[in-house]
Amino acid sequence: MKPLERIDTPAGEQSDLELEAHRRVVDASLALQSCRDLDTLSAMVTHMLHRDFGFDVALLTLAEGAIHLMRGQAVEPEDAVDLGKIDFPLRTSEHPWAKIANEGSAHYQPRLDPGDPLAAPLGLAEPVFHPLWLPLIAKGLPVGLLVGLMREDRGPITRGFRRALVLFANHVALAVGCLRSALDLDGDAARDPLTGLFNRRHFDQALEQEIRRFKRYGVPPALLMIDLNDFKAYNDTHGHLLGDEILRDAARLLEDNVRETDLVARYGGDEFVILMPGASDEQARAAIKRILQAVLDRNRALADKPELQFSLTVGHHVATADTAERVLEAADREMYENKNDGSPRRLLDQLIAPRGQPLGHHARLIFGLMKTLASRDPGHVAHARRVLGYALLICRHMGLSPVRTEQIAMAAILHDLGKVVINAEILCRQGPLTPSEYLLVKSHPVVASDMLAEIAFLDQPLRIVRHQSERWDGRTSGERPGYPTGLAGETIPLGSRILRIADLFDTLTMQRPYREAMSIPEAIGVLRDEAGKSLDPNLVAKCLPLFESLDAPIDPDRLPAPLPI
Repeated sequence: MKPLERIDTPAGEQSDLELEAHRRVVDASLALQSCRDLDTLSAMVTHMLHRDFGFDVALLTLAEGAIHLMRGQAVEPEDAVDLGKIDFPLRTSEHPWAKIANEGSAHYQPRLDPGDPLAAPLGLAEPVFHPLWLPLIAKGLPVGLLVGLMREDRGPITRGFRRALVLFANHVALAVGCLRSALDLDGDAARDPLTGLFNRRHFDQALEQEIRRFKRYGVPPALLMIDLNDFKAYNDTHGHLLGDEILRDAARLLEDNVRETDLVARYGGDEFVILMPGASDEQARAAIKRILQAVLDRNRALADKPELQFSLTVGHHVATADTAERVLEAADREMYENKNDGSPRRLLDQLIAPRGQPLGHHARLIFGLMKTLASRDPGHVAHARRVLGYALLICRHMGLSPVRTEQIAMAAILHDLGKVVINAEILCRQGPLTPSEYLLVKSHPVVASDMLAEIAFLDQPLRIVRHQSERWDGRTSGERPGYPTGLAGETIPLGSRILRIADLFDTLTMQRPYREAMSIPEAIGVLRDEAGKSLDPNLVAKCLPLFESLDAPIDPDRLPAPLPI
């Protein structure tokens, strides 16, 4: 079909052209109703605006569901300018295009210069002519915006012609509304009833659309896959009503810490996903840091309510694959690698990195040492988590400050790191050690504190680690002597004394290849016997009611509070 020509057209012929324009609108309305998806509709609408109505460049932006976000794609004819991708928040009325969409009236001007605020989303280098913005209104709400413009001045768009285009926009809005209803992209059908987030079906459709855009325009989306740690156990312990409240809180936290252009959805059960259109790897990592920091801040505020605390594991992937399934698999794989890649590593990362401390090469050092130790001593990860759990219980039982609790938590995670210098055969030996081997084992607290001494903000945790094996009575010889410096009594750091109790209790209650695990009453009996000898008697007295209240040894996958503070 030949484009309508409006240059130097006599008045009578102009009226005929306006009638032809209205006829084409009627034909277009029939074609639009045949579309079965929004991408097909977008391509058809922009093609019609170019082919039937003479615009060089046509752009259709559609509001995505109930999040009121305009996310547009220029689907342009071959001879048109490549506009790329245009995003703007519909609810932000300060944006000039959002204002037009919200007001619901067509906007026309003869010329659009690069400095005009309306030109900002287009990134123009040269003027364009006769731009026309046509809001798409369905059920009284803006659902999109149709934009046409010309690269040359071919004469003004008459009021009659504009009326025809407004009618065309109304038909487009009707088609969009029908499609949204058919695809359940709007309203309650797209929402998870518990959290209010988008549901999996809506997310899957949005991800497929972003992958199609990625293939066409080369701008990949980023995807975050998020899991609530140990949520099944939490439900079993605290009940589903409290579990539902945790899910709602997690949903609100995620929405509050992403960009306005991002889509947050509940993927199923205790899993969430965040789709970040056009986000770089750096932006995705920044979002992860914001989220983890928000979780830490929330847990600190609820320090006296551990049952309301939760933790998250996050994986991310910037699309390089050509299918939505592969993008999801990559993000999901990273999430489970993070969940299983030495839990102490994940806990330490959550403790330190979100606080803005520049770990830099220190992170590679710490995490590399942890991985090496875990490979030599398969029980290291679970032991470190249990010691962390007992230490946290003691800190809260004693009412220690969040700062001191955090220092002790870091020390618990790092307390065996110096054993990385000990070979696996010695670490796992069931029989007695030679004197030289015993000296090597005794060196591990000093090795850990020396290796990490350059990291200034670990100064206090490393001091706790260095003195974790000192005895209350100061004895440095005979059976089970204290080391490395022979400190005694309250000259031993409080954190070290707490760590020694936590470490001993876990060692006693866990089965070893060479002996059976003690029951909790038996382990408590050992703590009583060691009070005033290797252990602080006052601390033991305070901790006994805590240990007596335990039904079973702590589960390393069910810490008393998943995040230390």
